[in-house]
Formats: sequence, C-alpha cells, structure tokens
Amino acid sequence: MTQTLLAKRYSAGFLANCKEEDYNSLLTDVTTLRQAISNLPMLSSALSSFLTPKTQRLEIIDALASQLNNPPLWGGLFIVMAKAHRLKFLNHVINEIETNLLSRVGRIKMNLILARKHNNDVIDSIKNHFEKWIGKSIILDVTIDESIVGGFIGTIGSYRIDGSVIHSLYKFKRINN
Repeated sequence: MTQTLLAKRYSAGFLANCKEEDYNSLLTDVTTLRQAISNLPMLSSALSSFLTPKTQRLEIIDALASQLNNPPLWGGLFIVMAKAHRLKFLNHVINEIETNLLSRVGRIKMNLILARKHNNDVIDSIKNHFEKWIGKSIILDVTIDESIVGGFIGTIGSYRIDGSVIHSLYKFKRINN
C-alpha cells in the first residue's frame, strides 16, 4: 500500500512538470528505464542501497538520466527520490508514470500472456477485440508462458481475463469435486 501511494505522489509531481508535447518521448524513456533496470539488476541495488556512497549514487543517477530523452525531468525525479531514500520504489513510480501518460494520450497497457508464439494476425485480432471492448488504443506487452498450456491471459489494470487451458482445467476439476 505504501509503495502505491508513494508511486502516485512521485508520479503526480513528475507529470506536473511535463508538457503534453513530451508525452511520447517520456513513454520512450519509460521503456528505456525498464530495459536498463531489467538488464542491469545491480543498478537497482546500487541506487537503493545505503552501502552505496551518496556520491556514487548521484553519479549513477546522472549517467542514467543522461541516456534518456528528457534528462532534466528524470534527473530531478531521481535526485528527489534519492534524497528521501526512495529509489527502491523506482519501478513502482515508473509504472505509475507510464499508466498516467498512456491515459493522457488515450491509450492503455495490456499484459498478454500466451502459451506459445503466435503470428501477428492472431495477436492483432486479440488486441482489436479488447480495443473495441475498452474503447481505447492498447499497447501490448506480450509474454510467453508455456505453463498455461493454451489460450491466453489478458490483464488491463485490475481486470484479468483468463482464457487459458490450465484455468479451464482447474475450473473443470473444481466442478467435479
């Protein structure tokens, strides 16, 4: 709960300093930040650890911000979070910023889990169906998870549509017991 409130507050402060014409470049920055954090797990550790000297954390923050399209905005956010020792919540803040930016441009993110790789026509068909249902343009984040056996699981915000084979088998088993 605390991380959600912090993420909302930092996101609101960050977005208050953003111009509408920067939204798309900020969304690109969000993707870049996610890739950096996932490809360099030590980055999050170094930023949030009290064992990392303050000067080194500031150097990391400067280097990270300089790789983005909007360095002053991100650098300011990182410094404010670092001073309050809140960089361990960076992922949550990035997610909240992305959600708010997408909402402002009339889009929404959907996590789509498939059991196997499908061609673009199938994925576009699923995407189009959900866009009609929601009434917004969808940004897909597709992952493969063979454990669902078949079908898909779609998550948009707090909504989850589970059309997986494993879920159907679970429901069938529950009904028969």
